Amino acid sequence: PTELMLSFLHLSSSLKRTNKELSSSNSSLSSNSESHNESPLPSTPDTAPRTHRRGGVSVDCITDLDDNQSRLLEALQLSLPDEAAGNRKKPRDKKLSLNPIYRQVPRIVDLCCQHLEKNVLQTLGIFRVGSSKKRVRQLREEFDQGWDVPIDQEQCVHDIAALFKKFLRDMPDPLLTRELYTAFIHTMLLDYSAQQSAIQLLVLLLPP
Repeated sequence: PTELMLSFLHLSSSLKRTNKELSSSNSSLSSNSESHNESPLPSTPDTAPRTHRRGGVSVDCITDLDDNQSRLLEALQLSLPDEAAGNRKKPRDKKLSLNPIYRQVPRIVDLCCQHLEKNVLQTLGIFRVGSSKKRVRQLREEFDQGWDVPIDQEQCVHDIAALFKKFLRDMPDPLLTRELYTAFIHTMLLDYSAQQSAIQLLVLLLPP
């Protein structure tokens, strides 16, 4: 009987110790679960702080540029070397530039200039030789109606040149403005470095 009692006490002690360990383990798991649930959520793109590089401009605020900033960007764009500007060109069917200058250029001017640039070296008298008034008028009407007018090698280069001249001629105000026209002409009398600086300053004075 004594040995049986001792065995029973030993078994009871072991069961209590096991229950205590299980209870402690459950408490630890519950504590970890609560701390995990109370942990702050990871920052989302909306709540995370937005950082900008020093001197940078976010995409959202490009359209909010004031006149002075927009003109400064225009002057910097126009002062780029030809080869640097060529490296920055993107195909129209892939992406549109976020440059404010790009949005200000009418589509008819953009397409005409691209076509003329491709053919100017192979065509004699590109702005002097006559064109078809009927085709020029038809092209202008299609652009005015907002159609997607294709300008490719099938179009006569002299018609495109005449269309470009007509668009500039029909503008309510001259491209270089009457007030600044004489100043632009006089820049031709300056040496190269002074001429570049003068043209950049005159560009800043042009209306947006």
